[in-house]
Amino acid sequence: MVRLSWKRISQLTGQFSCFLLPSRCPRVAFHSSGKYRVCRFLAALLLVAACVLTVTTFSAGYIEEWLLSPVTGLPADPSVSRLREAAAAFDPAALKPDAASFYRLSAPDVCSGSGPFLVSFVVSKPAHRGNREAIRQSWGSVREVGGRKVRTLFALGVPESPEEQEMIDREAARYGDVVQGHFLDTYLNLTHKTIMVTRWFTTYCPSAQYLLKVDDDVFLNLQNLVSLLLGWGERSTDLYLGRVHRKVRAIRNATSLYYVSEAAYPADILPDYCSGTSYVLSGDMARKVYIAALTLPLLRIEDVFVGLCALRVGVHPTHTSRMSGGLRFPFSRCCYKSIITSHHIAAKELMPMWRLVNDGHSCSPLAKLAARFVCNLKNLLDQIRAA
Repeated sequence: MVRLSWKRISQLTGQFSCFLLPSRCPRVAFHSSGKYRVCRFLAALLLVAACVLTVTTFSAGYIEEWLLSPVTGLPADPSVSRLREAAAAFDPAALKPDAASFYRLSAPDVCSGSGPFLVSFVVSKPAHRGNREAIRQSWGSVREVGGRKVRTLFALGVPESPEEQEMIDREAARYGDVVQGHFLDTYLNLTHKTIMVTRWFTTYCPSAQYLLKVDDDVFLNLQNLVSLLLGWGERSTDLYLGRVHRKVRAIRNATSLYYVSEAAYPADILPDYCSGTSYVLSGDMARKVYIAALTLPLLRIEDVFVGLCALRVGVHPTHTSRMSGGLRFPFSRCCYKSIITSHHIAAKELMPMWRLVNDGHSCSPLAKLAARFVCNLKNLLDQIRAA
């Protein structure tokens, strides 16, 4: 094995950089033995910076997950214990008699028979028929992953137009995958929609192991998600998984869409929460969120409200860098073979992406490494620009 000293490495890098950029490396002798000292120093600095950038980019996901690792252990607050006990003792059958008053469309038989491993609930707007159809033809068409049953449903509110409601009724009759609540479908009612999703899941899928809440402009790699969840164990509890936001300051401007009143949440810093674009709740956690939601004043910011519900039952979110959150991972086949979700995907993009990712050909380890590097680097730059 050839052993090189740092001095020799510095000399070689300096000579190499001068070979590439001779105009920037004048042969000035500041010292009898230091012809290229300045250039060698700059080249070494450049080499170190490149190494740091490479290591940071490749390990960015692991660094994120370590920095945002959840707090372990339950708080000693008696109210937390009472809520957890109430959720454990809750009988889902008690919700069925009120189903007609709570849902306009309920799709009650989706989880009949043996319960699915994962239920994906796509939060959609009535007018987004193209998004729903693209999902049904792509990742929503998957019914089984690794021997585990998966199901996809769509959550809607009531549209303003009766004609649009007629179209939703026909869509529900055709596919049997639409759940609709008795509330107007607006941005400010997103929290009502999420409460409806957790209530429906608790009522009709009590034996399902996981619930995914996901937006209708998201690419989802179900194989990677199921594989990750299986790594948590067949019966993981208290799981609240997604791209975590930490130390976000509450907005007190009443004209903002993200306004949080001091009456609803008096602290200046919001609790940790997962981006509402996609997050996973274990079956028991979905029930706990529903029970906690009944005890809290509603917030217009749905994902923050879920974070408050989780905190109310003593659970902190778990971060995964493989969900893009509010940003979009730049598309490449090998990158999308390794992620779980990516946001801001147009309906016309979804099917071509899904076909490329599920083409039956695996990426080589080197191709995956290079694609993930580019993916992480661009996403990191997007996060810096968005900050």
